[in-house]
Amino acid sequence: MPALHEKGTIPATPISFPTLQRKAMNNRPALIISLEPKEMDPACHESVTELSRSSDKSASETSKCSGTSQSIEDGSSLLSTELNRFQAELKIRIASYGEDHPKVAETMNVLGLYYHHMAKDYSTALFYHQRALHVLTSWESGCLVEDIAVTLTDIGNIQDLTGDHEGALKSFSEALQIFENVEPKLDERDPRMFSILRCMDRVSRNSNPRR
Repeated sequence: MPALHEKGTIPATPISFPTLQRKAMNNRPALIISLEPKEMDPACHESVTELSRSSDKSASETSKCSGTSQSIEDGSSLLSTELNRFQAELKIRIASYGEDHPKVAETMNVLGLYYHHMAKDYSTALFYHQRALHVLTSWESGCLVEDIAVTLTDIGNIQDLTGDHEGALKSFSEALQIFENVEPKLDERDPRMFSILRCMDRVSRNSNPRR
């Protein structure tokens, strides 16, 4: 089990993580929790600019390699900065709320998405999502059920990627059951339910490939 401050492998291609974070948070309902910290969370929405590579055909092969290496280093540095910011936010939230608070789970889920989609470090991603799930399920507040379902979906996606198709199907089934029982009732065309059904279909195909 990795420590909370552990860093994953940073991919070479520069990608805008704030876009991923905003997409993830848009799929999660706001947490209705009254406890507020004294510390302000660090800014985590700074845009990561796309790095350009030289297209000068007259440059030597050595110069091209050098330019590419510099772009990779710059991209890795930008991603590392984003990771450090969310790890810092996690530490602040733990210090402010304690380890078992929904806002801590929220940041853990963001880190899980980072390690899943950016670093491709699935074991660390699974660790953060499972820790977030533990925190969310320890609260009796009914307003967190949809967050639990989304976290289960994130876990199922990683389990499917790593070959744990049985575990993935179980996670997706639990998430679907939560969405089917929320009040007010969700429309059958709700994108979250539709997404889970597609995931379950994908797991079935991955676990029973055609020969």
